[in-house]
Amino acid sequence: NVTWVSGPNFLLHPESEWPVNSDDIVNLPSDDPEVKKVVAVNAVQAKEEIDAVTYMIHYFSSWTHLKKSVAWILRFKSLLLSLCQKKRQS
Repeated sequence: NVTWVSGPNFLLHPESEWPVNSDDIVNLPSDDPEVKKVVAVNAVQAKEEIDAVTYMIHYFSSWTHLKKSVAWILRFKSLLLSLCQKKRQS
């Protein structure tokens, strides 16, 4: 079919001579298999905000692991503070 290769004939004419869109689209039957049905899905996942201490208490399997982790965090914090102070002094 020539229409599939070159398109409809009105495309060869100036745009002012093109046919005007009709409102027949609104009058389509609801059971037309060519019409895509509108489906909307809205999903929200809410997560409760918990503070860092509560998170760490639930994260670690034992009190000993929690204490070791907090000790390492505090050591790292003191190291970063000392590096910042040395950088400011120099």
